[in-house]
Amino acid sequence: MITLKYCKKDAMRYVSHIDGMRNQMRAMRRTGLDVKFSQGFNPHMLLNMGVTLPLGCGSTAEYMTMDLDCDPKVALELYNLKSAPTLAASACWLSDRSPNLAGNVVAADYRIRAYCPDKAMVEGIVDLPSFVIDYPSKKDPHGVKDIAPLINAIRVDDDYITVGLAAGNTTVKPDLFAKALVKMGVKVDMNDVVRIRQYVRQNGVLTDADEYLDAFCKESYRV
Repeated sequence: MITLKYCKKDAMRYVSHIDGMRNQMRAMRRTGLDVKFSQGFNPHMLLNMGVTLPLGCGSTAEYMTMDLDCDPKVALELYNLKSAPTLAASACWLSDRSPNLAGNVVAADYRIRAYCPDKAMVEGIVDLPSFVIDYPSKKDPHGVKDIAPLINAIRVDDDYITVGLAAGNTTVKPDLFAKALVKMGVKVDMNDVVRIRQYVRQNGVLTDADEYLDAFCKESYRV
């Protein structure tokens, strides 16, 4: 198994998860690497894209795993050669079995460009017993959600707010969190919301996905 860590930036932020998967499959075909396919009437490339990124959000920490036995350096270099720069990869791991990041990731950090006049107010959100935000869906366009139990951390710097939110099977959409900040008087650049880190939970502790892969996999390569 090969797992690639790649970015999603610029115009690619507006490509859906499904279309992004098709794009990655085409890129892998162009590499000439022998990625395995499923069996049956309609075979498809055995490629897993991990936790879905909300449309419009960028990322420096996306992962995809392919059923492929290959030197991780070769896989990363060929992928970057044949893929768009807006999806460039920065690391690659080789393992005997799938790390199943789609099932194991439970949280992610997001960096939101914002001007925050009241740092204490925003960082204090993490300590609130309840933080209800607008959370519309197809079933309930006027829905709301209490996300207080799903916020792990908040840090305010000069130009950015970094927030740790639940991701995976239980998730908080970072764009909806950002819109909640706007209602609090924070000036947010909604075009600059970026996922910068993903986490799995090991022995009750959040572990960076890179560290998890380093321990899980037998070989890696970074650029």
